[in-house]
Amino acid sequence: MHPSIKKTTTLILLILTTIGLFSACQQLKVDSHPIKVMDFNVRYNNPGDGINAWPNRKAEVVSMIKFYDADIVGTQEVLKEQKEYLDQSLNNYNSVGVGRADGVDKGEYSAVYYKQDLFDLLDSGTFWLSSTPSVVASVGWDASMERISTWAKLKNKNTGKIFLIFNTHFDHIGQQARVNSAELIIRKIKELAGSSPVVLTGDFNITRDNEAYKTITNGGMFDAQYKSILPHHGPTWTFHGFESVEFLERGKIDYIFVNSKMTVFKHAVLSDKFDRGYPSDHLPVIAQIEIN
Repeated sequence: MHPSIKKTTTLILLILTTIGLFSACQQLKVDSHPIKVMDFNVRYNNPGDGINAWPNRKAEVVSMIKFYDADIVGTQEVLKEQKEYLDQSLNNYNSVGVGRADGVDKGEYSAVYYKQDLFDLLDSGTFWLSSTPSVVASVGWDASMERISTWAKLKNKNTGKIFLIFNTHFDHIGQQARVNSAELIIRKIKELAGSSPVVLTGDFNITRDNEAYKTITNGGMFDAQYKSILPHHGPTWTFHGFESVEFLERGKIDYIFVNSKMTVFKHAVLSDKFDRGYPSDHLPVIAQIEIN
């Protein structure tokens, strides 16, 4: 073969190979259906918060969810009037959850919001973080008040894949309650999810060195921050108390966990601050994940 012909043939083969690889990558991109999960403690409607009270920041809470285009949001500290506002403002989402004080609408919700055009709800429920999880308003161990976990079994309309999300809020006082709550959550995940993919969101009121955190991670759940393919983005803390907490004392107490059936592409703590201030005393956590 003439050298010039051989060179041309090699070049054509190289071009065709490159096109094939590009097409394959594009196909993988098309076939991929990652979802964005957010955890957001919105801070309960406390008039004593003054300029940081709910009426002055509720629009910013909604703006955060919409701007980051979360597909699923695990919320904490949502009172009835706050949930009504979120339900109205997030009109492309459905939600599940009940008030923890009466199992209906009294007290704080740990509501789960999900995009109605993306997911079908197959099942859902709420249990109390106590030794009697099915007893409404039961208080567990050394907890200061009733605490709950709300869960939803969802089917992705694009892929047909089914997974469960658990959302919770651990006690801020009782350490034994936090450890026992972690054990209960892991037990409920095994009971309700079996071998299905699982996401766990919440304000856990614990840092990584807490026994309750280790109970969760030893129970088959992984902190999405450390499972993320792209390194973590944003602060390493989530609670700031509307900046009333000294910077060095701020800790990460809000998390997204996943089990081994999930791949985490990105993870971030969102420190967006508006002209008036922060939308909550907690920073939202967001992760882009996909069922393997």
